Amino acid sequence: DGGGDGADGSREASSWRVVWRVGRRFSQFAELDHQLHRRLGAEMQRTGGRLPSKFRLPSSLEREGTERMDALDTYLKTLVASDELRRSEQLVYFLAANTPSRRRLWREAVFGNA
Repeated sequence: DGGGDGADGSREASSWRVVWRVGRRFSQFAELDHQLHRRLGAEMQRTGGRLPSKFRLPSSLEREGTERMDALDTYLKTLVASDELRRSEQLVYFLAANTPSRRRLWREAVFGNA
């Protein structure tokens, strides 16, 4: 399930039984991609996770925004599908699991309540 668009331009993506809203600038996605390639390059190659291009052919801004959000949603789903990438510090912090309560929610989403 791809989720829906938020009023603030963020995108929701559901995974398991948890819905995550990731409100990030494209430059933050680019930094995540750089860090993951630097630290976990082999796994990034294996998954085929590719950050979509920042630049597009001229089109309506609304359509371009929707297309980019869909591409970024697919990119994140690809990363989260990999056990190694999903557990990486870089992705966990990117998804804002950087407080004890958020880490607990993340662990429950990734590993279940066990």
